[in-house]
Amino acid sequence: MHLSYEFREDNNEEIAQDVEEKKKRHLKVKDKQKAALNHYVNTHYQRLNYLLETELSTEELILERFGNDVVVRVNESASFDPGRDKLNKKFHKVLDNIAVSARSMSSNIIVSGHTDNIPIATKRYRSNWELSSARAVSVVHGLLRTGLIDRQRVTVVGLADTQPLVSNDTVKNRSLNRRVEIKFSFDESIFDDAFEKLEPEY
Repeated sequence: MHLSYEFREDNNEEIAQDVEEKKKRHLKVKDKQKAALNHYVNTHYQRLNYLLETELSTEELILERFGNDVVVRVNESASFDPGRDKLNKKFHKVLDNIAVSARSMSSNIIVSGHTDNIPIATKRYRSNWELSSARAVSVVHGLLRTGLIDRQRVTVVGLADTQPLVSNDTVKNRSLNRRVEIKFSFDESIFDDAFEKLEPEY
């Protein structure tokens, strides 16, 4: 009985060590996955920066990265006439460049419209909710017209004045808040298949 007990205790210790080793391997795989995603996101950020160099230099667009999200912020002056949702003709070329880059991205695309806090009430728009939504839809149509982006990747959101960049206390600030944002949202799951063979089996 005594020998049997020692055997079970040794066996349990080996199992515990094995589980601990597998946990360490799992963490190493996750770290590699995060590093790969960071490199992947940064590569697409740099590509957008190159394709949109002209517009970025004039501040018609702003390109930012927040963690695993890359955001193209489009000022109203670069894309729409005041109070309208029809895209300016020159802006279609910009969207074409964005679509070319987005084609090779494994990301979801969230297009959100934003306004200032000045109420609008016209025959076409009952509120800023409708204006911001209509502008986001126009941008999506501009992106999809190339046929390069799978429409299932795209979500449209109208946020009115609920997420201002700055306070709406000056004319300049209100103009900054009137915008459309195109967010490319990346997730570690895009590398699941590539890293699956490195995962330890429990």
